[in-house]
Amino acid sequence: MTSKERVFAACEHRQPDRVPINYLASWGIHERIMAHHGFSTERVCPFGIRYARAVGDWKRGADEVIQGPLESAESPQDVLQHPWSKPEWFDPEPLLAECEAFCLATIILSL
Repeated sequence: MTSKERVFAACEHRQPDRVPINYLASWGIHERIMAHHGFSTERVCPFGIRYARAVGDWKRGADEVIQGPLESAESPQDVLQHPWSKPEWFDPEPLLAECEAFCLATIILSL
């Protein structure tokens, strides 16, 4: 199968010879495929921030905030009652190990 035939087979619920990895569709086509199959580009992170996938072109994408966790707060009490994250929820060890591994490749810029 060609890569194009593989993607068409998967979209038509037929068995391709192997799993297609990337179909390089334009963002408009990608959105239509996602909507057709009932998928959403929105997600909610553990901190309650709602994101949607925003795309500049077919290669680049970024998460765009749709709604922050305090967007509906109307008073200081609402902010104080928010379930703020706690330092013990996070394990910095994997990040520290990665920083050590790439310490010579790090570039720090200042404006």
